[in-house]
Amino acid sequence: MRMSESKRLLMGARSSSAISATLDTINNYIPARFTTTPIVLFSAISGEDYQDALAIAQRDHARVPSRNHGCQMAVTAGALREQLEKPSRYVIGDPIEEEDSNKTRRTLKIRNAAIVLCIFFMLPILSRDSICSPVRQFPRSR
Repeated sequence: MRMSESKRLLMGARSSSAISATLDTINNYIPARFTTTPIVLFSAISGEDYQDALAIAQRDHARVPSRNHGCQMAVTAGALREQLEKPSRYVIGDPIEEEDSNKTRRTLKIRNAAIVLCIFFMLPILSRDSICSPVRQFPRSR
């Protein structure tokens, strides 16, 4: 994120929100698609409707104007068997279950578990010859 911010500032586009938005979209393209998998995995583990989550994600992810938010929104709507709507913009999911106060708690539970699963999946990548690995000590020559 800092790299794209630095590039934006170097280009002199301090006031250009279009360039900033494009850089954000590029930076978040792969992570946005990667996070769909942990949401589906935890939906299966926690007893939510993971099959509907996959079906809704494939069907509705492109309905959201944002390229990077549609995947997570659609998969969560499918897992909770809920319909998400922004009036006159988009509708995601199917209204299978009635809304209740328990949905917010279930949504936060899925989100928190997806964060933990993402960290768990990233640990092997980060620990191998990267920031987390200890500094190598080379023998001194005589």
